[in-house]
Order: sequence, then structure tokens, then C-alpha cells
Amino acid sequence: MRFRFQFKSIRSGMLICFLPIILSALLLIYGFSFRYTEKNVLNNSVNGTMQLIEQANHNIDSYLDYMENISYLMSGDKDLLRYLFSEKDPVRREELRSSVLERFRLVRETRDDIYNIGAVAGPNNILINDGTQTLNPYADILHEAWYRDALETGKGMTVLSSSRVQNIIMNEYPWVVTLSSPLRYPGRTKNQGVFFIDLNYKAIEEQCERIDLGARGYVFILDKKGNILYHPKQQLIYSGLKEEQIKDVLDCREEYFLSGKGMQQKLYTITVSPKTGWTVVGVAYTSELLKNRSQTQLIYTLVTLLLCLVLTAAVTILSRRITKPMILLQDSMKRVERGKFEQVDLTRIPDHEIRTLGNAFNMMADEIQKLMAENIREQEEKRRNEMKALLSQINPHFLYNTLDSIVWMAEAGKNREVVHMTMALARLLRRSISSDQELFTIRQETDYVKNYLDIQQMRYKDKLDYEMAIDEAILEKPVIRLVLQPLAENAIYHGIKYKSGRGLIRIEAYPEGRDIILKVTDNGKGMTEEQMKSIFQKHKVNYERNGVGVYNVQTRLKLYYGMEYGLCYESSPKGGTAAIVRIPDMEGGGEGEKEHSH
Repeated sequence: MRFRFQFKSIRSGMLICFLPIILSALLLIYGFSFRYTEKNVLNNSVNGTMQLIEQANHNIDSYLDYMENISYLMSGDKDLLRYLFSEKDPVRREELRSSVLERFRLVRETRDDIYNIGAVAGPNNILINDGTQTLNPYADILHEAWYRDALETGKGMTVLSSSRVQNIIMNEYPWVVTLSSPLRYPGRTKNQGVFFIDLNYKAIEEQCERIDLGARGYVFILDKKGNILYHPKQQLIYSGLKEEQIKDVLDCREEYFLSGKGMQQKLYTITVSPKTGWTVVGVAYTSELLKNRSQTQLIYTLVTLLLCLVLTAAVTILSRRITKPMILLQDSMKRVERGKFEQVDLTRIPDHEIRTLGNAFNMMADEIQKLMAENIREQEEKRRNEMKALLSQINPHFLYNTLDSIVWMAEAGKNREVVHMTMALARLLRRSISSDQELFTIRQETDYVKNYLDIQQMRYKDKLDYEMAIDEAILEKPVIRLVLQPLAENAIYHGIKYKSGRGLIRIEAYPEGRDIILKVTDNGKGMTEEQMKSIFQKHKVNYERNGVGVYNVQTRLKLYYGMEYGLCYESSPKGGTAAIVRIPDMEGGGEGEKEHSH
């Protein structure tokens, strides 16, 4: 059945159709999400995680029980006790020492989680590993906590240290957990030494890594004092690059707590070993726990799909008639954005607010089209006029400087040089003023500046040299005219002129990616930072600072190519100056001009 009801107001139609649907969907999603998902998933996650953490804790306790058995057997070894406390005969002592060290070696070979195994009965009575390693003379073993605690405990008892750096071996400083037990010769009442085993983190790490708490979840362990005994990112924590919520763990009186919000919310589950006093903490992200609970995920998915189907059906039926006029108007606006000023087809729009807007839009599009055409014509004319005005500011400046050079040589009686310079000037002026073209080829531009430098070199015979390095691949590329000559002129008058000795100007042109670089470098006096900052400021243009041509060249470059292109300077006092022009690599070139000889 076709839905024929029409809304007279778009606003009232949108509210009547979508507000109840949106509110119902939000209430349903909120109710199912927070009442079922949060409560059920959290409880299931806590229970499951607690079982995993308790199992890991039990496995660690079992592992330490096994190590305690090794410690108990080794600490009661008769050969070890005789060697440390009773045997005086050197030959027999050496036999006992070899026997004990062989047992130590066998234990280490069968257990890759044991870093060191040894016995200490004084500063000069130490057996460790296979006896070949050099002891650290600076290690104060007798004052270590693991040694003192074991020495003071009862017979048959063991002491487990926190994570620590073991420095008993020269140049070795591993992080270990030390399991130590007292040594007492039969018949004596006082402990006389300590047997110890340094455990690396291999076995503990394996137990913790077996626990699957999601892609980002992990397990860490605290000792009795709240110090980190194991953490998968322990180095980052010790270096201060990562923090862990140890205080919250120690202050927690429950089996778990939540921390953070949103996707970064974490579930901390806590168990404490009655044997070691260690606290094993599991950290899981609630966002991942939700994905790992298939029952919750299935229910949540079914509810979401049901809501999506209901909302889709309702929105499709109701919004089709409501939004169709707006879609037509929107399409027309997009065409106008692309420069296609087509009118809206009002025959398919019902008689309400959108038709009124469509009529107004058609009138506006017609007016904008007329204004844009007029504006384009005016801007194009304005750009051409500005380019001509800026270009005309360069020629008088150049003519003045060149004529000044000719006068100077005439006064010096250098008639032949005057003739040559006058002919060179005539060639330059012919190319400069005989054409209205905006573009030269790079070949024409570099020929132009070469003629100019020839003229100046005639004036400054003993003071000026120049060289040119032009990539032949870009000779026919176009560039706006008279870019290099003003830069070369400024290099002479504000760099070379004030330099003691002979000056050098280098002209370069080469491609760089999709751009072309034109570069004028001099070895003159350079510029200060203050001069660099004000070089393109129009109100500061003068001969003592940056010359007439620089501002005009920069303005013409940006006017023609855009603001991302133009001129920049690199300079330092007494370090010379480089004027760098960046333009886009464009196809085509300037129109050639014929030279007429007289």
C-alpha cells in the first residue's frame, strides 16, 4: 500500500517521523547495553579472569615449591657442609669442592631458569656455579638482604627475595629473584652460611604469558612490599616511560576494580599467594572482554540487528517522501558548487517550503552566474594591468644604472667600451620593451641576464666575474620575463659593490621534482637577520636595503603562479647571499623574438 500522507512542514514531518523512532532505539539500546551487558559481562569476566589468575598463582607456588626442594636437598649436602665448615686437609677440600661444583653444574644444565647457584659461608668461603667465573670484589654479599634474612631464619626454612640486581659475578648484573636457605653443620645450633639460587624470570614469565586476557591484556606480580616483581613492560616502568596503578591495587579490598573510561577502561583482578605473599594482578580491557563473551555478544548482536531492521524499514518508508525535495535541492546545490548553474526541477517537488526555496535558489543561481562571469572578466583585466604596471617599474631602474655605467666609461675616455656597452644596451632594450608578452623561455631569460652581466662586467673589470649553470632540459620551459636580471642587479649593488676583492655571481637553473629552481648567488657582504626580515616589505624598499626590483619580482611571481611559489633569500653577514626562485614546471614557452642587426 502506497503511503500517501504528505507533511505540510518539513520540520514537523521530521520530528513526527523520526523522534519517536530515535527515542525508542536509544532506550532499547541503553536498556540492553547497560542492564544486561555491563552487569553480566563484567561478572562473567571477573569470574573467568579470577580463575585464570588463581591458576597462575598456584602454578607459580608449585614452581617455587620445586625450587625449595632443590634448595633443601642442596643445603643438606654433606660434601658441601664438610667443605665449608669442617674439612681442613687441602687435598680432601679440593676433592669436595670439585664434587660440589659438579652438582651445581648439573643443576644449572638441567634448569635454564636458574641463573646462579651457590653457597656463601663468609667473604672468602664462596662456591658458585662451576667455579670458573670471577667473583666481583666489590660485592658486599654478607650485607645483602637475602643473605641476612636466610642467616637469621630457622633450619630447613627458605627465604624468597624480591626482584633485584645480582652483582656477585664480575661484569654481570642480571635481574633475578633469589631463593636462599641457611647452612648449618650437623650438631651445631647456629646458622653459619647460606645456600642460594638466583632464578631468572623465564618460568614466571611463561606462567603469566599463558593467561589469555585479550590482545592488550597482561599479568604482573608484586612482592610483599608492593614492589614490581614481574611486569611484561618492566623496563619501561623502571625508566619512567610507563606507570602502573600499584597504589590502587594495594588499596583495593575487593577481588577486582575498574579503571579508566570508554575503550581504555581496564579490569584489574587481584589474587594474593598465601605461600609467597606475592600479589598476582590480571589486567584486561573491558572492550575486549565483551568480544570474548560469545553469549553476550550473540544477544547484543541479535538485539542490534532487530533494531536495525525495524529502524531501517520505518526510516525508509517515512523519510523517502520527506527528504526527496531536499535531495533534489541538494543535488542542484552540488552542481552549482562545481560551476554548473542548472535550475532546480520544481515539477517533482510538492507545494511546500522546499518549492519556495527552489524558486529562490533558481533566481540566486542565475544572479551568481552573471556576477561570476563579470568578476572573472574584471579580475583578468586587473591582473593584466597589474602585471604591466609592475613590469614597467623595472625597466627605468635598469636603464638608469646602465646609462650611469656608460657615462662613467665615457668620462674615462673608454670609447670602444662605450660603443660595446651601448650596443649591448640596445639589444636588451629591444627585447625588454618591444614585446608585450608576459612569458620568456628560460633560454631567453638567461640570455637576457647574461647580456646584462656582460655590461656590468665591462664596468667592473677588476671586481666582477660571473658564471652560469643552466640545465638544458628546461631551456624551453616558460617563466615570466625579467626575473633574473633584477636579482643579479641587486647582487651587484648590494653585495659585490661593498666587497673587498673580486666578486662572483653564479646563475643556476635546474628542475626539482615538479618545480623549477632559478638561483642567483653572490659572494658579497651578505645580510643581517634584520635585513632578511624586511627584504619584502614594500614600505622599506630602498637602495640601501633590498633595492627596487626584489619586491616587484616577488609580487609578479606570486600574482602569476600563486602564493606557494615565489622568491626567498638565504644569507648571513660576510657569507654571501643566494636569491632562490621557485616556479612550477609548465609546458610551452614564450614567443621568440627576432634580433635585428643595424
